[in-house]
Amino acid sequence: KLLRENNEDVTKRYLEHETMKKFKESQGYKKYYKKLGYPPLTRKESHILRREHKKLLQKYGFEFEYRSGFEWIPTSILANRNFRSLEEHVKMDKFHPFYDWSSNSVHSGSKGFQRLGVMKDLPNDILVVGPTDYGFADPIDSTAISLLHITSNLLLLESNFDDILMMKVIQKYRDDVGQNALDVQKKIEKEYTGRK
Repeated sequence: KLLRENNEDVTKRYLEHETMKKFKESQGYKKYYKKLGYPPLTRKESHILRREHKKLLQKYGFEFEYRSGFEWIPTSILANRNFRSLEEHVKMDKFHPFYDWSSNSVHSGSKGFQRLGVMKDLPNDILVVGPTDYGFADPIDSTAISLLHITSNLLLLESNFDDILMMKVIQKYRDDVGQNALDVQKKIEKEYTGRK
């Protein structure tokens, strides 16, 4: 959404910032490749990365140096360049709780022990063993919402009547996906718990 709402220079910065990430990763690799038992970067690879990195710093200044991954955003658009500020700027911050919840299972915090597929509010928590569709209602719905927003923003780049109609159809599919995922989850809960 931010790219669509701004000029091509912002998109170019976004694409060019990949080089800054590669350079930072190469520095980490250089530090640990021996301990990992891997080969070093070749001189040619290192030279190309250093040259491109330097070129971009000359073009955009030190503010373009990779730190958090959002340095590609001009400070004139977003003074505090981080994920949370970006969410707020494009008015998508209402979805942040879902981002937080989905991060619990993949990060090392104490809440990481709460997993998808665990049925709560029973005398004993039940972890469904084997193939199951339980616990995926929210992730499926969130994925459908994300795909809706991504597709809509792409269609809005050069939209016509057909594109607007397509966005309405995709919205309807998104609504159906979310409801169907919730229905499956409720059915599984009923099978395991006898609840209605």
